[in-house]
Amino acid sequence: MEFRSPSLIEILLLMFVALILAAIGGPAFLEADERSKMAQARSNMRSAATVLEAYFIDFGAYPFDGYQAADTERYNEWFLPVKVTTPISYVSSLAVLDDPFVRGGGPEAPHWQHGQIRYRNTHSTWGIRFADRQSPAPGSPSPYYEAILQYDFGGWSLVSVGPDGHLGPSASSPEDIFPGAQSWPTPSGYPDHAQPYDPTNGTTSWGDILRSQKHPAGYPNVQ
Repeated sequence: MEFRSPSLIEILLLMFVALILAAIGGPAFLEADERSKMAQARSNMRSAATVLEAYFIDFGAYPFDGYQAADTERYNEWFLPVKVTTPISYVSSLAVLDDPFVRGGGPEAPHWQHGQIRYRNTHSTWGIRFADRQSPAPGSPSPYYEAILQYDFGGWSLVSVGPDGHLGPSASSPEDIFPGAQSWPTPSGYPDHAQPYDPTNGTTSWGDILRSQKHPAGYPNVQ
């Protein structure tokens, strides 16, 4: 059978078809990738929630979240501490709680746990225990503490940065990243809660993926 080299017109036609297929399939592939990461983030949050509740059963309190702690080998700001892995192994490694949307760390997460799901203990972030760690003299809890504990989060909250790769937006978000960002309105009235991710705005829209002790969807006014 005689082999015939393709003509220039045939080559151009093939290239044109390939470009059309790439234009059609590329966005669909990216959407599927984002949905896969979303499912993984939510799965890792469920795992973290299980760890937190198992720890609470044993100790009657949730683990310290490391806010303003000097001991960064064991405690990093707003992450699960390594003591949930040892001496009692509530989880084999904190690496299983990675945030699939974190792209190489950055200024929002500057320490060795930068790739993990964020964790806040309501007591140590807004309550009297946090105030005690700030000063030798006992202080007072945040005026929002009781309402955050009762309505917004309960004892803890978990955060994935979501498809945009940034924490927030919230009222204190950088203007060059989130122009005009405002706090998400919650019953406590706390002025700097991050906006929750809303899949109806597209898979790459702003917002964080949230989960808390009281609300698996993050906030009481999110379905």
